[in-house]
Amino acid sequence: MLTIVLITLLGIALGYVLRRHRWLQRVEMTIMLTIFVMLFVLGLTVGGNEYVVENLPSLGGLAALIALVAMTGSAVLVSLVYHFFFKERGGGRGDE
Repeated sequence: MLTIVLITLLGIALGYVLRRHRWLQRVEMTIMLTIFVMLFVLGLTVGGNEYVVENLPSLGGLAALIALVAMTGSAVLVSLVYHFFFKERGGGRGDE
């Protein structure tokens, strides 16, 4: 795990140093294409896994529940952060 974090930090540092170079914009397109290919291969792997395909209804329901809980939690936390850190406190604007 530490290796992954260090590689990510190295990439951030190099990206910061090289951010004005024109060839770096082409890297974004390459990354996007790589992600698309990886998602396609992931789909092939999931489709070829008999256990996943047979249990898709129950796994799909569980995944939907997890997604719903995650979105609800994110919305609640965003509203709390906005309320406590970004909302103006009696700035005299009169629209509160």
